[in-house]
Amino acid sequence: MSRKKKIEFGMSRDELAHFLRTIADCVEQDKEALPEYDIDLSGYKKFRVSFKKYFDSMVVKCKIRYNETEEEEYDEDTEYQYEILKQRMKTYFREMQESVEAKSFPSREIMSVFLKDSKTMISFSDYGDERGYIEYMKACNELKQAYYNEDLSAMSRKLNDLDQCKDQCHDKFK
Repeated sequence: MSRKKKIEFGMSRDELAHFLRTIADCVEQDKEALPEYDIDLSGYKKFRVSFKKYFDSMVVKCKIRYNETEEEEYDEDTEYQYEILKQRMKTYFREMQESVEAKSFPSREIMSVFLKDSKTMISFSDYGDERGYIEYMKACNELKQAYYNEDLSAMSRKLNDLDQCKDQCHDKFK
């Protein structure tokens, strides 16, 4: 089993070059950490770095997979379930947005699965902020009400509210 960690940060081109040299030195010297970047590499199995150029700065993403013991197997399953749930919600959310933009209502199945998944998502511990989840569920309930009232314009506003709640949570916890 393995545990994963994702890190994302911005830096200049010169800082990126220094960061990549630091990684190379760490690998060459078999070090277990990049302390100046607060990255732990002890027991890592896989370390992936990607970066994108945005004007004069770079956005760097690091994904680290660590080896783990059998005792931590449950956490891996929980993370896997959470990731699958998030992917399905993302797909259904996009379908709801496309329906509303096309001036039609999403299917009842899409709405009910998305709302059910939203309740399940907030039940996962250590994946968000309870205060943010309260706002998120309030927006879900308002979306549901707009759907039952057959109010496309209210649905559009509520989908935007949900998107903002999600972005705020992701910005805070990524």
